[in-house]
Amino acid sequence: AENTGLWISCAWLTLPSVPFRCEKDVDECASEPCMNGGFCINYVNSFECVCDINFSGIYCQMDVSDFYVYLFLGLWQNLFQLVSYLIIRLDDEPEIEWGLHVDD
Repeated sequence: AENTGLWISCAWLTLPSVPFRCEKDVDECASEPCMNGGFCINYVNSFECVCDINFSGIYCQMDVSDFYVYLFLGLWQNLFQLVSYLIIRLDDEPEIEWGLHVDD
């Protein structure tokens, strides 16, 4: 077999008539499987899509841009509840007068 630079690994077989079998690597990124501006990385017999921050999934097919809005609002709500709780708890303490009282 002529080596064209596309040969990858050989799987050794036990058959005496076929000592080994080599396969060519297929560029899975040639079909542009990544959607929504995702960047395709070709591996041996597989590929990976590197997605923009607003997209997720194997092919960058899921729009998750709203997820960050809901996450921010949820964190803001929890922070607001914590501050409100602390203000209410501080207000519940008995009031102490620090002024000096002079009995007449």
